[in-house]
Amino acid sequence: MRALAAWTVLGGLGAGLTGMATTFSAELLISASPHGGWPMVLTAAIGGLLAGLGWWALRASAPVRTPEQALRDGGALPALRTLGDGALQLLAVGTGSSLGREKAPRQIAGCIQYNLAAGVPDSERRLLLAAAASAGLAAVYNIPFAGAVFAFEVLRIKKSRRNLAVVIAMSLVAAITAWPVVGNGPFYSFPSPSPTPTHVLWMALWSLIAAVAGGGLGFLFRRGADYAAAHRTPARWYLPLATALAATGVACTALILPQVLGNGFGIVALAFSQSGSWQIFLALALCKPLLTVACLRAGAVGGTLTPSLATGAALGACIALALPHLPADALSTSGFALIGAAAVLAASQRAPFFAATIAWELTNAPWWMLPLLLISCWGAHYLWSKR
Repeated sequence: MRALAAWTVLGGLGAGLTGMATTFSAELLISASPHGGWPMVLTAAIGGLLAGLGWWALRASAPVRTPEQALRDGGALPALRTLGDGALQLLAVGTGSSLGREKAPRQIAGCIQYNLAAGVPDSERRLLLAAAASAGLAAVYNIPFAGAVFAFEVLRIKKSRRNLAVVIAMSLVAAITAWPVVGNGPFYSFPSPSPTPTHVLWMALWSLIAAVAGGGLGFLFRRGADYAAAHRTPARWYLPLATALAATGVACTALILPQVLGNGFGIVALAFSQSGSWQIFLALALCKPLLTVACLRAGAVGGTLTPSLATGAALGACIALALPHLPADALSTSGFALIGAAAVLAASQRAPFFAATIAWELTNAPWWMLPLLLISCWGAHYLWSKR
């Protein structure tokens, strides 16, 4: 038991350092890239090309394995290939490809822990792998509780007191370790004025509608992403050209809709800022998932978690701004956006508890929002996740 506790602390520290390194690297790439015009398009094309060359080299001899595969079959997780794939994901996202950057820290932290714990009994080694991958997610967004839920609901590790203690402890250590770079506050700034009965009534109604509309959009996103990943461009000479073309398409779209670049942070931030029109958010809700699927189909690798959140936030903000009788204030738009984000994520990840927890923890939204998030997420899951 003492050995497992030591591995838990070590894994948390490793995941926290991974979160710091991946966050710093991604932010450095983003800050160094042009933020508009054709130089931005050129940078995205070069980034997609270089990432594609790297993936071609990695996949030429054998597929790159993921922590999820190692959890299923207990097979090897080669360190250099797995870490190299994570670095290429950061390159693609940092230069503009429409992918989430949360998969890289999960993959890197899990890989490091899995290989360091080579002499640990198999059941404990798999637990440490799942906990470390979840802690990498917790560290990069400062979401320790959502990271813990991710291990059980998405990675589907066995529920027990021991596993719960290991997962929560590792996620907490990782998040705290990453504070010097990631910060110790919420990832998004959510307005928190006192709600009126009108606000609560409208949002309660929207939580029910979002289960249908947001869940349906999340279902379509999941189906598209699964198909794209299963039929991605093979490891041949034209793989770098395909990833460069997809990244160029994202950047060209960003000439009109700048928020589609990267993991979708700009879309959520726009929804919470009470800026934009319903037409802009409608375009973002349609373009973000399509561009993410295009990048995956081209052969790129990256997360769909944050693009799902961004898609749902755009949908919620679009509905809020289009409704004529909704109070026209920041709380209404932000509340609709957050509920929509959670509903889309619940269906796309098949994980209602995780979707509600991460939406709440990313924003530090008021407590009264949590039941509404749970309603939208469970409704989306019930209606769409088994289809």
